[in-house]
Amino acid sequence: MPGIHRAAALAVFLAVLTTGQNAENATPAPAQPFPPPATKLEAFQPPTDAVYTVAREDLGNINGVAVEVREMRDARGKPVRGLVVEIPGPEGSRRSYVDADELAALIRGCDSLLALDSNPTPFKTYEARISTRGSLQLAASTSEDKGVTYSVTVGRFRTASRMSLTAEQMNQLRGMFASAAEKIAALPD
Repeated sequence: MPGIHRAAALAVFLAVLTTGQNAENATPAPAQPFPPPATKLEAFQPPTDAVYTVAREDLGNINGVAVEVREMRDARGKPVRGLVVEIPGPEGSRRSYVDADELAALIRGCDSLLALDSNPTPFKTYEARISTRGSLQLAASTSEDKGVTYSVTVGRFRTASRMSLTAEQMNQLRGMFASAAEKIAALPD
């Protein structure tokens, strides 16, 4: 039975190594719960026995970045509205949700990023970013050889990105965000 003793010794060694405790006192680390939803769109939870609606409209796709305006409503409450920005990846699509109350700041952020036509720092490269509560991240960056390029990153837990967007493509995304804001503003509560 020497194999059993070696296995037991190895288990004790691994417990001490990974926890810094004696094997008898070792307790597993508690599971970390998922953080609460960051946006109203993510938090929307209709009652299980109620009819609810999900209305959406595709606004377009720029270099693999799809933008959709969405409204969710249950029979009792006010609507929840905003954007879904999605990027497909090899392991499935990743999304970020943007609530309607964030759209004005997102559009202003796009304008600020698009206004950067040269490096505003004394360093060779830089990156300027804007992020939303739902982890949509837009960035402008520069290097000596490429000039200003833009990127979009989506996803709170697992992310996907599109890099090297042009100013024209970023401006088209900004136009989709503005279109969504206008559509949502025109809807009755």
